[in-house]
Amino acid sequence: MKDYYKILGVDRDADQTQIKKAYREKMKLYHPDARGGKGDQDKLIEVQEAYEVLSNKEKKKKYDEYLKSLDQKINRFSEISLRVLLSPAEAKYGTKFNVEIPIAEACPYCELQPNLFCPLCNGVGFVLNYYPVSITIPSGVRHRSTVRFTLRITEDKEIQIAIKIFISSGFFF
Repeated sequence: MKDYYKILGVDRDADQTQIKKAYREKMKLYHPDARGGKGDQDKLIEVQEAYEVLSNKEKKKKYDEYLKSLDQKINRFSEISLRVLLSPAEAKYGTKFNVEIPIAEACPYCELQPNLFCPLCNGVGFVLNYYPVSITIPSGVRHRSTVRFTLRITEDKEIQIAIKIFISSGFFF
């Protein structure tokens, strides 16, 4: 499904006046008559489609409900659990390490269109993007303790991290 708000360049809480203004601006940008015959027909059709949905109260309400359900599906993995094996010195003094956190996001190729085979997401509708983060384990952690914290992955994504600490006995094979 296309993001009609992005197509028009408005926020999801935009009112009808803002939607209409954005629609007119996009029409001027893509319409061949307004651009001396150099319009973009595909973009023009997208803008018209977006405006048709967002300017109609019933259609907008259904579309917003659908977007909300998609957001809930995408954000359902909001907590990640990790198990970390520390040396006794790392447990005593603390340590820092880097990991890549996988986050499920809407597929940019198929945009969650149902029943569409997508070579990028294999029809699932989501892709995993990996975000590198640096994790700091505080000093004085105990064996089998859990350290919890929140990471801001992007401007609009936060994730809860639960790290179960295991301290090695010092014997490695």
